[in-house]
Amino acid sequence: MGSTQDSTYQGFTAEERAAMKEYAHEQKKATRRGSRADKAAEAERDVLAKIAEMQKPDRTMAERLHNVVTAPAANEAGGCQVGFDELNEPS
Repeated sequence: MGSTQDSTYQGFTAEERAAMKEYAHEQKKATRRGSRADKAAEAERDVLAKIAEMQKPDRTMAERLHNVVTAPAANEAGGCQVGFDELNEPS
C-alpha cells in the first residue's frame, strides 16, 4: 500500500506555527482568568486589541460589527411576541 502523504510536505508554515502558539497562549490565559465578569472584561479587551491590529477596511467593518453585536437589544425581555395580540382579540 502506498503512503497517503505527499513526499514534499515540509511541516507547518511559520504562519501556522504562530497561529498555534497564539491559540495555546489564549487558552492558557482563559484558564487563568478569575470570575465570570473578569473573563468577560478580558475577552472584550482581547477582541478590541485584535480589531485594532487589523488593516483599515477590515478594522472599520469589525468595529461596526462589534458595536452591533454588543449593543443592548431593543426588547431584552425576548421571546417571540409576533402575532400573539391578534390571537387574543375576539373575532
